[in-house]
Amino acid sequence: CLIYELKWNFMNLGKAIIVCFDEKDRYHLVGITLPSGIPASIGYGYNRVDSFINKKTGKPYYFYTYSKTRDKEQIIEIYFNWGAKQYTGITRKYKDKKLISTKKEVIKFDGEIFDCLGFFYFLRNGDINTFKNNQFSIALMEKWYLKINFKGKEVKKLPNGESKLVNIIEPLARKEKEPFKKGIMDIWITDDNEKKPVFFEGKLPVGKALMNLVQVRKIEQKPDLNVNKILQEIVSTL
Repeated sequence: CLIYELKWNFMNLGKAIIVCFDEKDRYHLVGITLPSGIPASIGYGYNRVDSFINKKTGKPYYFYTYSKTRDKEQIIEIYFNWGAKQYTGITRKYKDKKLISTKKEVIKFDGEIFDCLGFFYFLRNGDINTFKNNQFSIALMEKWYLKINFKGKEVKKLPNGESKLVNIIEPLARKEKEPFKKGIMDIWITDDNEKKPVFFEGKLPVGKALMNLVQVRKIEQKPDLNVNKILQEIVSTL
């Protein structure tokens, strides 16, 4: 479990966690943003994403996102059909807990494709050279493409005061039939066996959004694994 602080310039926005569960024949990745202060008081900033990856193939087979803004909620589910080389995306929107719209899309793809969180896991564990001069398909309600700009290695001082050699990368994104957009984020990944994503810096029209790794926890996994209960226990201690 990786625990991050979220900031906008010098203002605290809350926390974020990324957790990896080992569940029999699959990896289950979960990312959650937990707002505090002003964003929380006005009902902004809570998001959750779940990615399920087949251990044998390394391929995603289900992806889920949930976001809540005041009285509005949105759920997106993506189901991968590797045999047919297509995925199905379903978006459901709610207001005051009532379903107000549903949208379904079936999208074809060639070669490999990732979900957002699964690609992040692949990025963390891959060789930097794998990403040079390549673009990767990302399954959303529209198909997107990512390429990774490698900006070099530097020794950086981390929020805990420790200095580490990190790889600095910049994701670039585009939709189909669009050019790649200017990068708006830098990510630092430690250049060691752990390859921890320790820092994210997003460029905004006004200031910067920062995400700093502040804690790493090992989660005890029992045979009767209850993911939501474990997540609730983690969140209750933040």
